[in-house]
Amino acid sequence: MAGTSLAQASVVERPMLFGKYCLLERVSVGGMAEIFRAKPFNAPESQKHLALKRILPHLAEDDEFVQMFIDEAKLTVQLIHPNIVRTYELGRFHTSPYILMEFISGQDILELQRKLREQRRIMSVAMCCYIAREIATGLDYVHAKNDENGDPLNIIHRDISPQNVLVTYGGKVKIIDFGIAKGTFQETRTQVGVLKGKFGYMSPEQVRGEAIDHRSDLFSVGILLWEMLTNRRLFRGDNEYETLQMVRDPDIAPPSQKNSQIPPEVDRIVAKALAADANERFQSGRELAAALDSFLMSLNPPYGAENLSQWMADMFSEPLAAERQKRQFFRRIRTPDDVRRLAREAEGEDTRPDEDAPTSEHQALWAADISPEENVDVDRFASEHTVVAAGGFDAAQFAAEAEEDVIALDVDDIIEIEGDNSGLETVDLDRGVAVANDETMALSRSDALSSAEFASHGTPKSIPNPSSVRRKRRKKKYLAAAAVLMLLLAGGATLYLWVNRPQGPAPEAKAAPAPQKPATLVISVSPPTGVRITVDGTEKGTSSPVTVPNLEPGVHTLVIEHPHYKSHEQKIELGSGGFESLDIELEPNAQGAR
Repeated sequence: MAGTSLAQASVVERPMLFGKYCLLERVSVGGMAEIFRAKPFNAPESQKHLALKRILPHLAEDDEFVQMFIDEAKLTVQLIHPNIVRTYELGRFHTSPYILMEFISGQDILELQRKLREQRRIMSVAMCCYIAREIATGLDYVHAKNDENGDPLNIIHRDISPQNVLVTYGGKVKIIDFGIAKGTFQETRTQVGVLKGKFGYMSPEQVRGEAIDHRSDLFSVGILLWEMLTNRRLFRGDNEYETLQMVRDPDIAPPSQKNSQIPPEVDRIVAKALAADANERFQSGRELAAALDSFLMSLNPPYGAENLSQWMADMFSEPLAAERQKRQFFRRIRTPDDVRRLAREAEGEDTRPDEDAPTSEHQALWAADISPEENVDVDRFASEHTVVAAGGFDAAQFAAEAEEDVIALDVDDIIEIEGDNSGLETVDLDRGVAVANDETMALSRSDALSSAEFASHGTPKSIPNPSSVRRKRRKKKYLAAAAVLMLLLAGGATLYLWVNRPQGPAPEAKAAPAPQKPATLVISVSPPTGVRITVDGTEKGTSSPVTVPNLEPGVHTLVIEHPHYKSHEQKIELGSGGFESLDIELEPNAQGAR
């Protein structure tokens, strides 16, 4: 599509550079992290994309949030299965921890259900059973996963829900978001009795606060299957308490009472998956998948990925066309100079080359939220991009991936040092070892980075004087400080950290006042719907809860309005980097709430 503009491509934000990656657009943002569509500049195929999940800046120094982020990456980097979204890298650029994952072109089950309700339609029984079979297959792999010593990891996802299962336009089913998964890999621990997950998708034992095992996830799959077959919520009370009571003591009607197309065999599968007693359920994901597979194979013709792919293409023809248009536009971005040009184009500036502009080397090292100033030492700035865990990606596989599937990153592409190779590190992925002709230090699995270490500023242990560094296309002599890899490489991972030998004292930093950091406000209101929530006169949401990030430190005015309740107004003072959570119950007006 020649001449495609930034606006025509429906890009949410202008492309930005984040170390060695280009952030093409922000896909989503939640209370803890934001996810970008990204691409590496070393990619052999310019259409292939990655998902870069970055912890929100105001939480990057919170040990608990960072440790949860690390736990998720330490787990998912080990999981390599067609039904699990692949994680390639855990790292940090400047002060931003991030996880690099495959990018999924598709929709979650929640969106599938919403689209069907719009059209007053329902999924076919075969489609529902196929999706559930794929989820069960992926969970069986997760539940049976062992560490490199052969010891079980005892992973429980704990958040199998419509939002956390994606269906690609190519007909594949992927489980995502292991953010609250439980297992022996964790540094953080959840106490017995503490609920984690979405109430309407928990198991009875989980709601009762009892110890749970992998069969709790299978109950959640049963809920998803029942809901897909009926396109209704199974456990939905008028409030959270009622929902929890419904899950605690489940009274579940066969889905065929809501959908007459469901055969008795599928009713039996659903009933067993949703047994209140875990001992009466399917005892493994493999057992559940086998039961569903038996039904699918009895169909003539059998239902498979091709059928699901065709359904997705028909149902989501407009989003699929928009995705293709975006990919066509993003193909224009091959170098950091392209990002610079597109930024000027989006802002209506002159896009002609500027002889006084920084070189492409400087442009390649911008961060998404911090760019090096004109006279900042670029090599020192680059040294703050550190990969601390890698997933052992095969470069040949990268080039062979289908367009609708997720794209990987060649983990060999660590910081390159040309010219004087007195500190160059190379990695042999087959043997999982690193070789350096300077100083190499091996860390065992038990030496994994702590949350405090991970959140700390990633500067190298020694940095040469900037005046001794010469730039690109002469004798490029990069001072790459903290180079990289490999924690938890599947099949026996060890982190090798290379530290460059000192070549001169680092210049003393002048003391400067600490910069003010943005604050976050989380507002929960009762009643949760029908409200209008404004902060400083700007509407932030019409239902509860609402997360308001990136607020300047200081005093803010919160106003909550509801047609049947009295308005609520209050002042909130937020400190630098503060995180404030408010629970507000509105008072009925004189006529009373309806």
